[in-house]
Amino acid sequence: MDPIMMPPEYQQKSKAVWVVVIIIALVILAFLVYYFRNQLPVYSPAAETAQTPASDAVNDIEKDLGATNLDNLDQELSDIDKELNTVQ
Repeated sequence: MDPIMMPPEYQQKSKAVWVVVIIIALVILAFLVYYFRNQLPVYSPAAETAQTPASDAVNDIEKDLGATNLDNLDQELSDIDKELNTVQ
């Protein structure tokens, strides 16, 4: 049906629908701009680990190995096994 031939109620409803669609689009656009401008930094667990030394000399490697805590390694491995068994 031609817009000129439509009754005035339908023309006003059609305009109202377009106004609502444009308002919703603007709200979504504003949210996306806000989100991407204020995006929180991504958590990186690698940032918490110790830095790798620049030297690869045997003495430095032995010193790093001596400083590594391996006391609960068996407990951690058994926890991993339990967790893997529950997943399967």
